[in-house]
Parts: sequence; structure tokens; C-alpha cells
Amino acid sequence: DLNHLAAQLEVRQYYPRERIFRLGEVASAVYLVLEGQVRITTVDEQEQEVLIAESGAGSILGLSSMLA
Repeated sequence: DLNHLAAQLEVRQYYPRERIFRLGEVASAVYLVLEGQVRITTVDEQEQEVLIAESGAGSILGLSSMLA
């Protein structure tokens, strides 16, 4: 039921470049991007940040990790 789902929601603001979770971690939550952008990155062999994707408002993150 939607009321039960709404009661489980927590709105949280992240700062620029703040890590939400690491690749390979099991996410403890599903994240819905309400506004702004989320950069999905990794680090290469030379310890340089590599952009994998960007997600914007309406994107859902962490769902596949929770289902794995």
C-alpha cells in the first residue's frame, strides 16, 4: 500500500562529490534522485577517476544491488 511505502521514505541531501555507496557494496536503500545529478564513477589502474554514467532527476539507484 502506498501509505506504508511513503512512511518508509527518508529525504536526504548529499553534498557535491559525497559518496552514496561503493561499487560492489550491497546497498542498504534504494535511492531516487529528486533533483540534480549523480555521477557514477570508478578508479582506473592509475588511480584516476573514470566516469561510467550520470543520472538525473527521476533516476533510481541501488535497486539492482538490493535484488542481487
